[in-house]
Amino acid sequence: MRSLTLLLLVSTAAAAHDRTSAVTWSREISRLVNRHCAACHQDGGKAFPLTTFQQAHDRAAAISKTVLARRMPPFGAVKGFGDLKDDSSLTQEQIELLVKWVQAGAMEGDVASGAQQAPPVQEPVA
Repeated sequence: MRSLTLLLLVSTAAAAHDRTSAVTWSREISRLVNRHCAACHQDGGKAFPLTTFQQAHDRAAAISKTVLARRMPPFGAVKGFGDLKDDSSLTQEQIELLVKWVQAGAMEGDVASGAQQAPPVQEPVA
């Protein structure tokens, strides 16, 4: 069943693939990474950094495969039993956006927009 779901996700993403995609690191992906990934994937974090365009671009194919398989971001709680606090999971739309970015060549976009590097994530104050 899981293989069928993954196959469906891949085929859906492939069907939505558009080489003229306007999805870019600067406009959409850096913000998504900052919100869902940078807590661990930043310089000095728990995992390899993904906060700059080059860091994410170098791992773009792996990022796509990992989010399609829903291995990242990790969230161990069982879904379907109410709202979950601090759920960092990606929505289906966010997964499709990441996959579209990768399939279209993982473009940087407008560097002048100032979003080439996601800002560091602030740890919550207890």
